[in-house]
Amino acid sequence: MQLLREAVAEIEREPGMDLAELRSCIDRLEVVFATTAAKVIARGDHVGTGRTPTAFLGRLCGMSRRAAADRLCVGRNLGELPESAAALSKGEIGY
Repeated sequence: MQLLREAVAEIEREPGMDLAELRSCIDRLEVVFATTAAKVIARGDHVGTGRTPTAFLGRLCGMSRRAAADRLCVGRNLGELPESAAALSKGEIGY
C-alpha cells in the first residue's frame, strides 16, 4: 500500500495528466477493490457485527450501501467473466 500512496502523491503533483489514462488506472484499482472486498466478505469479516455484508463494507470504507453492493457484485462475479476481466485489466473497458 505504501507504493500506491507514493504513486498517488506523485500523480497529484503531475500537471496536465491524461484523463483517459487516469480513469483507466482508477478502473483497474476498482477491480482490485471489488475482488478484495468480496474475499473479505467470503472470509466472514462481517459476521458478528450485526451488519449485512453490504452495510459492513459501506461502513468500513465510507461508501454508500449501493456502491458497496455494486463492488461486491463485481468482486463475486468477475471471475466468471474472463473476457471482461481481461478487458478491464488492459484498460479496454471501464469499470
